[in-house]
Amino acid sequence: MGFTTIVKFNKEIKLEDIVVMAIYGEFNKTTGHCNIYYNVILIDKIKENKEEVQKQIDDFKEELKETVVNEGFLYTI
Repeated sequence: MGFTTIVKFNKEIKLEDIVVMAIYGEFNKTTGHCNIYYNVILIDKIKENKEEVQKQIDDFKEELKETVVNEGFLYTI
């Protein structure tokens, strides 16, 4: 599924039939730039296939390891 970058904190995220699966934030001390990455999953998938949900969470964490170079925080549901 991949992840999406939000660079503006005031950008509105509409959650109707989706839910945020994981949020990761990183702050670059050198540039002062902050990135937030998030991934979403359909609510129906959560109800129907918990194994698929766990797989997507694990894939998201792996993708972050390969992409992110700064320390940050990670929240998952």
